[in-house]
Amino acid sequence: MVTWIVLKGVYAECLENREIASKVMLSLIEFEFGFVGDDKPTLVQCKNNEQQFKAIFEICRKHGWTTRTEKSFKKGNPYFRMNVRGFQEIYNIAGPFADWKKDLWARLLLERSGKIGGCRKRDAPTETKLLKLIQEFPDKIWKIEELCLELRLLPSSVRAALRILEKKGMIKKLGMVNRFSIL
Repeated sequence: MVTWIVLKGVYAECLENREIASKVMLSLIEFEFGFVGDDKPTLVQCKNNEQQFKAIFEICRKHGWTTRTEKSFKKGNPYFRMNVRGFQEIYNIAGPFADWKKDLWARLLLERSGKIGGCRKRDAPTETKLLKLIQEFPDKIWKIEELCLELRLLPSSVRAALRILEKKGMIKKLGMVNRFSIL
């Protein structure tokens, strides 16, 4: 099902011009999208922002920057994910981000683009790398984002390795948040 909306002003310009769209989207990613800690930028909006959401989704869909051709819903709220190629195009045209931490995350996502997992053939398994890093700083409580940036791995790889280490009783998750320490 295609949603038809009339876009005016800068939204209409974004539909027709990739460069303008990239510049608008970079700011939106920085302020509105779930970004740091994710493998791909994700926009989730409440129903009150549905018109704005539709406009942004249509711009991304038109330029091939979404992972799907139709919006999805998460807990009743509209959302979509940006594909890696789209994020890379936007960043290459309009980057860097104003926030240096978000820019570090953007560079990690782009660096890992197209790479699967965290263990290379002649490299130590991700679990080994994680455990070694956590053991180096036994008093530190690690966030997943910090582990990802330090090891240059995406959250999906790090989370999978952390679950394995936790099941083996080698690390513990602290509370409901994604923070880990050595046992």
